Amino acid sequence: MRPTYLEVNLSQLKQNLENIRKHISPAKVLVVLKANAYGHGVDGVAPFIAPFADYIGVAIAEEGIHLRKMGIATPILIMGGTLREQLPDFFEYDLTLAASSLDLLTSAEQLAASTRKRLKTHLKIDTGRERTGVREYEAEPLIEKSLACSHLDMEGIFTHFANSEVSSLRGRSRSSPEAISNTMGRLLRREGRSPRNDIVEASLQLERFEEVLSIYEKRSEPHPQIRHIANSGAALLLPESYYDMVRPGVLFYGVYPARDIERTIDVKPALTWKSKVVYSKMTLPGRGVSYGSLWQAEAQTRIVTVPCG
Repeated sequence: MRPTYLEVNLSQLKQNLENIRKHISPAKVLVVLKANAYGHGVDGVAPFIAPFADYIGVAIAEEGIHLRKMGIATPILIMGGTLREQLPDFFEYDLTLAASSLDLLTSAEQLAASTRKRLKTHLKIDTGRERTGVREYEAEPLIEKSLACSHLDMEGIFTHFANSEVSSLRGRSRSSPEAISNTMGRLLRREGRSPRNDIVEASLQLERFEEVLSIYEKRSEPHPQIRHIANSGAALLLPESYYDMVRPGVLFYGVYPARDIERTIDVKPALTWKSKVVYSKMTLPGRGVSYGSLWQAEAQTRIVTVPCG
């Protein structure tokens, strides 16, 4: 075995999930396994945790296909962007589509009709993060089209917070632009960064999501079964955002999304980095260490080297 390795405590991951589930119940839990399970090793994490998760979320189709080839049977939502030419893989591997545009939704419906196979679909709404998804003020045509899609299972609708971990902005009522700017200015200066005036408030994104959901009510149509918006920060701070499912990312792995966030759910890191020492020496005061000499010993200090690459 290589003398440097990561040790993952699977039992701790399960405990984290149980604590999250208890806190957000009766909402479902989608466990995010993107990016090699946040570096924890998806091949080891996924088979262990899948039986305890209601849903699995990954970023791209290739990650979902890999999980299916491993034998994972839990529903898998591909949360990121998808190209139309990738749609056949969703049918073949039973992946859930995040329909982030009218064109993608239309293409999925046409392919479902031609193959006589149904496809679970979640509508993706952009309420202020400005990445994939249809903006809330352009969502009506997408919803109208979805209601007419007879070959797709419109299982869900979701959006994603941009700043849910900022506890000072978690209120349900809208804050003034000046208040938002002042609060964020203090937080950013504390972290040594320049203040910004373009922060999107979590409560504003919730209001926008509610406006989108109201489109169903206006048409006397039921909304999709699974509404979801809450990520790790929202799971800790915004119970009004739980809806039908919560999507913990770093929180599942035992990491809080901000240093000063209120720790309303007890989680602990599941990953430990271990290594043997391959070299050791005593360094004299004033001697610079490593590239750039960015650190210097103030007194005679033992310096060790680990074989991490």
